[in-house]
Parts: sequence; C-alpha cells; structure tokens
Amino acid sequence: MDCSQFRLCPGRRGGRVRRVGASVRVVQLDNGFPLGSCINGSVVQDPAFVDFFSNHLDWAVFENELKWYWTEAQRGQLNYGDADRLLDFCDRAGKPVRGHCIFWAVDGAVQQWIKDIGGDRDQLMSVVLDRVRGLLSRYAGRFPHYDVNNEMLHGRFFRDRLGD
Repeated sequence: MDCSQFRLCPGRRGGRVRRVGASVRVVQLDNGFPLGSCINGSVVQDPAFVDFFSNHLDWAVFENELKWYWTEAQRGQLNYGDADRLLDFCDRAGKPVRGHCIFWAVDGAVQQWIKDIGGDRDQLMSVVLDRVRGLLSRYAGRFPHYDVNNEMLHGRFFRDRLGD
C-alpha cells in the first residue's frame, strides 16, 4: 500500500484523507531493543538452541560460568575454561556478552574459603580486589558491561563485612 494515500491536507480543515477498507502490513526488520538469553555449556551443544540464539537474540549472559564460586571454588585455583569456551561461542556467533557476575552477595553463593576469612576485613578486601583485578585484566575489553554485585538488595555478605 502506498502510504501517500494517508496524508494531512493543509487548508482543508486539517483533516485526514482516508481510504475505506485499506490494509497495512508492517514487517519488523530489526529489534528496537536488545534481547538476549542466559547460556551455559549444555545449551550451546543443542543445535535447535544455537539456531534460535543465532537468529533471534542479540546478547548473552553466562548462567554460572563467570561467577566467583565457579571460577575459584578453591582459593588460588582459577578455572576460566568454561567461561572462555562460552565467550568463544558468542564471538563466533557475533553476540556480545554481559559479564555476570563479579560478586554474588547472597551467603549461599559465597565459597566456604571466603567465609572462613571471618572478620578479617583487610584479608577479605584483599581477595575481593584480587578477584576484580584478575577478572577485569583477563577479559579486558571483552564484556561491554558487568553485573558487579549480584542480588545485593537482599544479599548482604560483602556489605556486612566491608561496608558500603
């Protein structure tokens, strides 16, 4: 349909010219806002998911693979292999990834070795800063933005021990 049939007619009481029974078809060519999905090592092995993700979504976020309890379950034993594989998958698909998450403030998501630090604020601050420096230097420029402190509205682990 030619949209010129619907135009303002200056000088004719500002009304619209209407064609009775006209139909309009609109085809959306692109998303008006980014839409993404949580991914993990299992779903990226599913061809149906990969097809849908590749053709319909704009962003990804890793389910657990970047979380501190996943990348350093035991103090000093870093494991970024799963996160690296997912990031490579997203790079091949041309999809940006939000870094999720640097810290998770809910007690149940904090590794025991961190809890064992107890009330030693300086030692806790030291491992927190090591986490930030290590993660941000490893993935410099790879994540456009991060969830820094996940679920901090009800999770208070770091706030209670380090303050605001």
